[in-house]
Amino acid sequence: MDDILRQQFRTAYKTDRVYSKIIQDLRPATTKENEEMFDASKFGYTFRLKDGLLYSKDNEGIERLVVLFLFV
Repeated sequence: MDDILRQQFRTAYKTDRVYSKIIQDLRPATTKENEEMFDASKFGYTFRLKDGLLYSKDNEGIERLVVLFLFV
């Protein structure tokens, strides 16, 4: 994925009311609020942030990129 599309995804995640909350939940307590976060995960969560992109694990444990409807 090129950098422009990656940035569009990251911007869209921030403006989405559901996924922005998920990303905030993944934020480690040691991370400052205004600090950019690229990688995060929590035990028991099906979501993971990697290189600024949000992934979700399906029932078989396969990670899939979360693609917002506006990119479909």
